[in-house]
Amino acid sequence: TLFGNVTPLRDAEGHLHGAVAAFVDISERKLIEKALRASEEQFHTLCKFAPLGIFRADCEGRNTYMNSRWQEIVEISAAEGMGRGWITTIHPDDRDEILGVWLKATETGNLYSHECRVVTPRGTTKWIRALGNPLKNPGGAITGYVGTLEDITELHRSRQELMKTDKLESLGILAGGIAHDFNNILTAILGNISLTRIQLHDLDKAALLLVEAENA
Repeated sequence: TLFGNVTPLRDAEGHLHGAVAAFVDISERKLIEKALRASEEQFHTLCKFAPLGIFRADCEGRNTYMNSRWQEIVEISAAEGMGRGWITTIHPDDRDEILGVWLKATETGNLYSHECRVVTPRGTTKWIRALGNPLKNPGGAITGYVGTLEDITELHRSRQELMKTDKLESLGILAGGIAHDFNNILTAILGNISLTRIQLHDLDKAALLLVEAENA
């Protein structure tokens, strides 16, 4: 592929009597541009159909990009979530915590990872998991974050059910142990009372047996 430039040559009276042409081979540049377009198309395709929400934020936590899945999860538009708009979706009881985790991540340059609740415009509460990886310039300074957003509402519900099951199992084991101990105590009480009936002719022995029952 050639790129050309033609300049007309004119005499003193302005009559055209020739031209100067220059051509440059831009085949390599065209290939690079084609590869760039293909890469951008692939990026947009991946972001559009990704099963996870994808976002990009600056080092201050202001969103600069959110894909369609991110918008589906939070149920607000990209325009509404731009900048610090995303903070309004966080459950009021979770905001201080999530902002604290974000601040710590930005100060240390570590991976940002947190689970919290969001409240949609319909009033629905969802549990989400956000992961953010820092973007750094050649000097090592953080220039922003790119991350994912995942709806873990069902996973959180399953966890809660599992915790309830574990608690019930623990309670069952505890109750079984108590029942066993209680049974041993009842055996001691009833046994001593039964023996007391047999020893009524010997009041001293009967009294000792009743003391044992009382201690139990």
